[in-house]
Amino acid sequence: MLYKKTASSKLFYGKWPYKVICRVEGAWTIRYGSSYIRDVINGKTFTRNINKSRLKTFIKLAEPFLINTIKKRCESSICTFYCADSALYNEMKNKLEEFIIEVVEPGSQEELDLLTKNTAKKVVCDDLPHKLYRYKISIKATTPPNIRTSFKSWISNYGENIKTSGSTDRWFTSLRNYGQPFIYVKDSPMLSMVSLFLGGNISKIEEYVPRSSINTSIDQEQPCPP
Repeated sequence: MLYKKTASSKLFYGKWPYKVICRVEGAWTIRYGSSYIRDVINGKTFTRNINKSRLKTFIKLAEPFLINTIKKRCESSICTFYCADSALYNEMKNKLEEFIIEVVEPGSQEELDLLTKNTAKKVVCDDLPHKLYRYKISIKATTPPNIRTSFKSWISNYGENIKTSGSTDRWFTSLRNYGQPFIYVKDSPMLSMVSLFLGGNISKIEEYVPRSSINTSIDQEQPCPP
């Protein structure tokens, strides 16, 4: 095995726990379907910098995985597969090994269960953001200015229970709908209060779960995402 193996911290696209990243020149052709790929391989369609023989080998090996239960994203020379089935994932690793540059998977069965058997969006990590915050609340950029202003004033009463970024602070006082404003929240009581205040202006809530709290260990460290 020559490819990199990384522990995933959350579900990809909110659905897929496994990811397989492959590299082959011409991977982008997969987006246009089998007939276009055949034209490229047979020289009927002009393309630059593609080893047609190697692309043909990849397509033949990857064909069983070009199905609806596996999500694919192919750009330039990179083709990424996402799936939820461990058997399919292991089959991809075996069949596509010579083309794989990285695989991403949960660090343990416990982490897989945590990510897939809860309705809340969970993010598995080694440490809580800033060693303190269990929740990240993403706020809709279209939140009305008057709510932004009153919310900014309100959270100033709660000290380190809520943490904002510089870009979010600027968004609070702006009249423009831009960026991806978010805040970190220390615990569930504070989360409930923020949720009541913002109501429908929340776009997403993520809960960070330290690996130490689920009694697992992995070879690679995975810091919490920003």
